[in-house]
Amino acid sequence: MRKRLASIAAALAAFGAATAVWMTAPAGAITLHAGEFCSPAKQGYYHAHGYSCRRASDGRNRLFTYGGGGGRPSAPSRPALGHTVYLGHIDKARIRGHGCKLRSHRRLPDRNCSPGGYYKKATRREICRSGYASKVRHVTESTDHAVFAEYRIRHHSARTYEVDHIVPLELGGSNARGNLFPEPAGQGLGFHQKDRLEDRLHSVVCAGGRSLRTAQRAIARNWLRAYRRAF
Repeated sequence: MRKRLASIAAALAAFGAATAVWMTAPAGAITLHAGEFCSPAKQGYYHAHGYSCRRASDGRNRLFTYGGGGGRPSAPSRPALGHTVYLGHIDKARIRGHGCKLRSHRRLPDRNCSPGGYYKKATRREICRSGYASKVRHVTESTDHAVFAEYRIRHHSARTYEVDHIVPLELGGSNARGNLFPEPAGQGLGFHQKDRLEDRLHSVVCAGGRSLRTAQRAIARNWLRAYRRAF
């Protein structure tokens, strides 16, 4: 009888633990990857799985893994992706003179300063691997400041602006400054909507519905137009 009661108690404890994880897990979460978006409200769940949720250098909340070095985030190794191929000409004189201007109601980058660019060796096979974007993400705080300076934006916050990849990492985009611009949250279409477009294009490309180069050019040329066509 005692053995039976003990087994029932153990089963109930296991059920309770599983239920607690299910109740705190992000909706639809299957696996977690360092560098991906995270919700501060789910920090207990992330911590239980070896992650922390905090603000990264790009201003977004992201997941960081903990290694054995005193709780410091571990840096994933980045694949060799070759040089950056730009989708337009960069006017270096304009950049040096800080003459870059956002266009189309401040939602699109200045193509003379930030035409967008991708890594030459970032193929569809590479970008569709789980966790790819977190491995290649590398934009320092000093780069963020430089991008804001190029566009003469002196006062900003994470809620109003973020330094964004024109061609997203999920589509093979480069970390080079020519593929970065200060994107406002805006009213209507802003960086939250662009994130949604990036996810949609990544899914379409990985499903074989569109070539990687076509998706890269579409989002670099005018992501607002690409968004309206996609949604």
